[in-house]
This record gives sequence, C-alpha cells and structure tokens, in this order.
Amino acid sequence: PCFLIDTRLFQPKQTRDYVILLRALDIYTRAAMAEDHPGVDDELREQLECNVCTDLLLNPVTTPCGHTFCKECLSRAVDVRNQCPLCRTILLVGACAEIPVNVTLAGVISKLLPASLAARRERAAQEAAGTRATDGATGREGLLSIFVMSEMFPYQNLQLNIFEPRYRLLVRRAMEGNRRFGMVEYDRGTRGMKSLGCEVEITQCDPLPDGRFHINITGRRRIRILSSRVQDGYALATVRYLRDDDDDLVPCPDLTSIMRDSVRDALAEMETLENDEYVKGLMSLVQNTARGLQETTSKMLANMHRAPPRMRRHFRAHHAQVVMVLHQVASGVPLETTDAEELSWSLAQATRALDVSNTLGAESFLAIATARERMILGLHCLCHMIGVAHELSARLDKETDDGDGEGKENG
Repeated sequence: PCFLIDTRLFQPKQTRDYVILLRALDIYTRAAMAEDHPGVDDELREQLECNVCTDLLLNPVTTPCGHTFCKECLSRAVDVRNQCPLCRTILLVGACAEIPVNVTLAGVISKLLPASLAARRERAAQEAAGTRATDGATGREGLLSIFVMSEMFPYQNLQLNIFEPRYRLLVRRAMEGNRRFGMVEYDRGTRGMKSLGCEVEITQCDPLPDGRFHINITGRRRIRILSSRVQDGYALATVRYLRDDDDDLVPCPDLTSIMRDSVRDALAEMETLENDEYVKGLMSLVQNTARGLQETTSKMLANMHRAPPRMRRHFRAHHAQVVMVLHQVASGVPLETTDAEELSWSLAQATRALDVSNTLGAESFLAIATARERMILGLHCLCHMIGVAHELSARLDKETDDGDGEGKENG
C-alpha cells in the first residue's frame, strides 16, 4: 500500500521527526500487510505470551497482583484453584470474570504482531468450534457436551448446583453458545455413561462469587450417544436426536394380561377409535387415574397427621414414605394439559418409582417409541400404585380401629 502525506499538514523540522514518521509508516504498513514487525525479538515475544497456555496473549487481562493472562485461561485456572497461576495470590472467581480486557496491551499486540495474533485467533476459534454444541437443526446428528449424573426426560425440570471445575467450564461454554448440553445417566456396570440421554436447555443461570453456578434446566429431546471423547475433563459426544419412528426404539410390551379389569376393558373399548381419538381418550383415562391416586394419598396423609402418636408409631415409617412417594408421583402428572408428549413424559417418574425395567423390555423409558405407548405403560404403573395406596389405606384404617394395636404385628 502507498501512503500519501500532505506536507501542509505534516512538515518535519528535525531528523527525529523523520525517524518517527518512518517508524509509524513501517508499523502501519506491516499491519496492513498482516506481517509481524521484525523488531520484535524472542525476549519481547516471550513477554507477550500467556504463562498458562504458553501462546500469544488473546484478550489479555491483568490481575490485581499485576500478572497478565488470556481471559479464557485465567477463568479456567481459577476454576481449579482460586489463586494467581504465578504468585498464588488469592483471587475471587467472580471478580476475575469481571476483569476488563487490557486494551492498551491488546492494541500493542495487534500492532506489533498482527500475523501471529490472526493465527492465534484462528486457533482459538477452531478450539471453540470443536467444543461448542450444535443443535442438529439441519440434520439428525450433532455435537453435545455431556453432564453425567442421572436420567432425565423431555419436559422435566431440574435445579443443579454446579461446583466441579469441569462442569463449570461446560456451563460457561453452553451459555456462550446455544445454552444446551446432554444429561446422561451414569452406568455402574461399565463405569461410564449409558447410551440414551436427554438434551437439556439452561433456562436460568445464576453465577456465584465463588465460581459456582445455580442453574435451572428443562429437558428438550431424546439423544443416543454415537461416540464420545474427553474434552477438558468432561465428555463431548456425537449424538443422534431420536424420533418416534427410529428403528432402535422399542414398542411398549403387551400389559393387558396384568392390567386391572376396569383398565383393560376401557382400553378395549377405545381400540376401534382413530389414532387421534384414541390418544385423547387415553389421556383422559390417565389423568383421571392420576387424579384418583392423588385424592387417595391426600386423604391418607391427612389421616396420618390426625392419628394419635401411639397409632402413628404402629404405621411403620417406611409405609409413610411410600405414601409420600405415591403422592409426589401423582402430583407430578399434569391434569390439565392437552399435550400428549408432555403427559407421556411426566409418567416416566411413575415407572422410575416402581422400577419396572424388567417389564419394559428396554434399557430405559427413553427407549419407548411413541407417546401413546408411553402413556399405556404409565397407566399400568399408576393403577399398580393405586392398588398399593388402597392396601396401605386399609392397613391404616385397621390400625386406627384397633386402638393402640398392642400385640399386633404390622407386616
């Protein structure tokens, strides 16, 4: 590039002025040509490198103790230990996140080492692209960070306290991207993670001064792990987003032989209906069953609270806990929803409470193909729970009628 200087605006009078002009022209010419300045020797270049990643400083930040690091490197370092990586001065994680970029130093680097800075930014962009989740909007597969903890289902809400350094990094990266990651259950047999999970979205994220996060997440859609690798301490997986018509999903097993007569007769009457009408009738049956379980357990809890202490002692503690679990499951079923998907996934809690993995004939409730089949399985579980609730209710009434129940064994 050619620079034209208007001598009417700039009239050098001394040799020093010519030297300054030539140096400025040299710096700006090399910057425009994206070449590093030849005057930057190895010693100066070393001073412009981060002591954590040993690469050129990118978005440099200076700590209160006077040391300078890349902004991302400092955030990751204080995740592990809230100290300066060089002098071990105590640093507050929240305060480090608020440290602004040293614009003067960033400007010097961009002027002296434009080519190296461009290459550094390209490497950072490639690294970020390799760790950032993709939503699979244009295809069936995507890249997803994985939080290995417990099984989660679509439409389910959960609150998490994120304190491990690797998962704090996962949350930060998710918040910088599409706010999504995968939740997969830990597999005790393989000491790894199971193949089925759920993509979740962070709906609320509250960072704390000590670096932890309080987050609210909501399940979105099912995933199957195709392959995974460890990235910065957590799993990064290639996943396939599942649909109801996928071949590796299974239908609900035939439960008519073990269902209650009333439920079996109601399902038989609906067999002649079209699919949409069948689903609506099935939803109504499920919601009425859940409503009945909720009313039964509510009455039992009220009777337990009103019973004299000596009678409550004979109604064993684990029986009371069972009643509480049944009431919690029934309360989790949305009684007013018209969304079959939402209703079917809410029934997953019922199958989890009863541990019907042998009945499923599948690795998880996540493997049941359609909302219709999930509701049938959930209906069977709710009916079984109502039977348990009625049995416990009769036992509680008997304990109340027998007075203090002296000499009787509460089996």
